[in-house]
Amino acid sequence: MAVEPQFVNEELSKLFNDITELLKRDLSYKEVFYYASMIHLWTAKIHPFMDGNGRSARLLEKWFFVSKLGLSAWSINSEKYYCDNRLTITKTLLWAIITMPYIGIDVFRFC
Repeated sequence: MAVEPQFVNEELSKLFNDITELLKRDLSYKEVFYYASMIHLWTAKIHPFMDGNGRSARLLEKWFFVSKLGLSAWSINSEKYYCDNRLTITKTLLWAIITMPYIGIDVFRFC
């Protein structure tokens, strides 16, 4: 499910290049939430650490929210949502991780 260890640096570089591009853009609220969730998903997919990947993915997602929406984004109660919906989210993440190769976040097209 996770990328092979020898590709972790390359995949993280792709992800952070995409994030850098997203930070330059003026995004709508809908786009901010979409891309924040994609950042979370791809961080989990890359799985760069032995432990703490979920925490790292949630923190990176929250950091992106704050970067785009301001400090008030820290009050978005996503952690409670994740806790309350852990089983559904885990199933969805597993499906996405298994079926989707990382080709980069499409920063030039919002679906």
